[in-house]
Amino acid sequence: MTQILSWNQIQTGAIPNRDRFAEAQAFLRERLVLCPHFYGAIMCGSVIMGSAEPWSDFDVLLMLDIDNIHKRNDAHHFVKSLVKITVRRTHIPLSVILEELKVAKRGRHSITIGFRDHLSWARENGGLVGKDPLEYIRVTRPKRKLRKEACTYIIYSIQRLTAGRVEYDSLSEEGRNRVLGKAFDLPFHATRRYLELHGRDCSHMGRQEVLETAQSAGLPKDMLESLQHIKARHNDYGNQVQARLMDPNRKEYERFIESLQEVMEVAIHFLYELGGIIN
Repeated sequence: MTQILSWNQIQTGAIPNRDRFAEAQAFLRERLVLCPHFYGAIMCGSVIMGSAEPWSDFDVLLMLDIDNIHKRNDAHHFVKSLVKITVRRTHIPLSVILEELKVAKRGRHSITIGFRDHLSWARENGGLVGKDPLEYIRVTRPKRKLRKEACTYIIYSIQRLTAGRVEYDSLSEEGRNRVLGKAFDLPFHATRRYLELHGRDCSHMGRQEVLETAQSAGLPKDMLESLQHIKARHNDYGNQVQARLMDPNRKEYERFIESLQEVMEVAIHFLYELGGIIN
């Protein structure tokens, strides 16, 4: 997920660079295996893809071999502590998706088809720690299920962004930044779901590849333009961060962040249109 950096993070230099991502990856390899009742994990996302930027986060699927609430509490306490330590040490937000081996064997896990594809790619490209969690994460690929997952995801995305837009003025700086980050990311995640319906393997694609593939898959021109606009504003954000690191100017940075609210409107409109096409 795109992390919208606060002025304090820029001013204090609490921004991860590429060395920090390598450090976080090595650190997590050491620490994850210490988790109580650890079975296996897969590190994924832009870090494994090699496209991480200072505003990226770190994603991990963690499989636990537990069979009672006491073991679950032990593991959850460890993960909560690990997230805090990782952020404090590397300044990289860590998102951990927890799955339980016993539940996964019954087919009751939360992993979607598209995300499993991404995890599979990450596993084959250096993301695996311990045993393979995907051995027990099975998903079927009927088009009906893909369409249902895509529609559910789009509805969720619209609800999150709409709530964020309505509550924006009353949110904390951290809350506002979280909403803006989702406005950058959710349309592209949803487009990957659309492309899966067209038989395209896009689990490890970056934004530009998603755009090009969506164009070849026949996404309408006005929707492609919306995606291009969101991508361009995302690039503007990256340039603004780099500029403020070289020439600190708080007011200019905060004005720029406020201007990103229009991305929410573009993202919500795009998601409504995409949902209409898929449904």
